[in-house]
Amino acid sequence: MRLKDTMPQGEFFMAIRNIPVALSLFLQYCRQQNSELMEQLYYQEDNFQEEAMCQVQKSFKQERLEDRIQVLNNAKESYMKARNEFAAKQVEDEIKLLKYQRRLEEELRRPYMDLSVHQTVHKLIVDNSHKMADQIRKEFKIPDKRYWWLRIDALAEAGEWMELDKFSKTKKPQLGMEAFVEACLKHGNKREAMKYIPRVLPDKKVQCLIQMGDLKQAAEAAFENRNEDDLNKVLRKCTLADRAIEDQIKGYKQQLAGGRR
Repeated sequence: MRLKDTMPQGEFFMAIRNIPVALSLFLQYCRQQNSELMEQLYYQEDNFQEEAMCQVQKSFKQERLEDRIQVLNNAKESYMKARNEFAAKQVEDEIKLLKYQRRLEEELRRPYMDLSVHQTVHKLIVDNSHKMADQIRKEFKIPDKRYWWLRIDALAEAGEWMELDKFSKTKKPQLGMEAFVEACLKHGNKREAMKYIPRVLPDKKVQCLIQMGDLKQAAEAAFENRNEDDLNKVLRKCTLADRAIEDQIKGYKQQLAGGRR
């Protein structure tokens, strides 16, 4: 018969609390086999931090959303007792997000549950629900630069090229045009990516052209910037089929070297 079976649970907890090895083994067993018992032990010990962590883990096992939210509310209260305001705020935001996602699923008839805030905004933009995406962006205080990344990538994924071009002309851009080039290439539209090249800043243009596979223009841009490092970068990308470009780059380097004399 195990010790736990011979005495009330409270007495058992008291018995092992001063035996570190026994307590460690018991917690190891609980993590693997009986998370409820572990939560009760932390409750008995007024270990609110660990109790809250148990409750967060427990929330993922709830099938009904209402039950999950209730368990998360318990976790929030435990974090507050532990004076961990940061963790309590994270749980509060998770509850708020879950409620938003349930509303989205009801209104839009599409799956949103269990996505992160960023994934939710990204999916809303892809699904052409821009107003709701902007609402969640404001509600969860997504930084402007991060939101730009999300919007650029989502518009490119959705193939909304006209909307992407319109967005690129926003008065106060948070990202350079290279972000638009990368998004277009990521989603398989090289022609659209080329439209942004003239608006890419000189120090970013060579890398964008390399990504597009246009080594000739990349070499020309590097020479125009009189940047030997960028010329070498293009040279390293050349293959046997790019012999003419290699010769062109060598000529550019000789001109730059001559200009320094």
